[in-house]
Amino acid sequence: MSKEPTDARSRFAQRLRAIRIPRGFKTARSFARALGIDENRYTRYERAEVEPDLQLLLRMCELLRATPNDLLCDTIGSTPIDSRMPYGFSDAPAANFEPSTQPRTAPADAAGDDERKAIAWQLAETVALIKAHRHGAASNELSAIEKLRLIGPLFARVNADPFSFLASLPNELDGIAMETEAEARIGQLSEKLLAAHAA
Repeated sequence: MSKEPTDARSRFAQRLRAIRIPRGFKTARSFARALGIDENRYTRYERAEVEPDLQLLLRMCELLRATPNDLLCDTIGSTPIDSRMPYGFSDAPAANFEPSTQPRTAPADAAGDDERKAIAWQLAETVALIKAHRHGAASNELSAIEKLRLIGPLFARVNADPFSFLASLPNELDGIAMETEAEARIGQLSEKLLAAHAA
């Protein structure tokens, strides 16, 4: 049974379609095949009936060469939705809109940038889940969208200015009881992030 669409899910559905077509996946079927899922399951995401789990969302980002913020946020570093993009499942582009049929090519230093973003995401995720746990939410109880709502703003801060974020982190986590493993993970990811930015 599908839930009523939420504003966040509707925005996600609209952004997903708006990004999918220009990135070379002209049909929902072609993108569903690339994801390795049934077309009917995928179209439910674009109709805002359900939301993907976190693993599938990350796979979507990988195939679309996008960040979770690109798919979820209208402001934080995301690509604005082109208002000329047709709404619905028509494969015909809107008037004067010619999406590229070629996947976007990455600049030469994209591998290093992608690595830094991946580390920033992992650090933001770790911190967000520690904060959520402090407020009584277990990570396995949060939906993919709820997790991304928590992680997204932290990721934007880490990605925009990793040094300021790391400097403010001890104060943000002050008074939060952490397992040794979580504290060690934050330390490792912080070191990796600094090394990636120094490279």
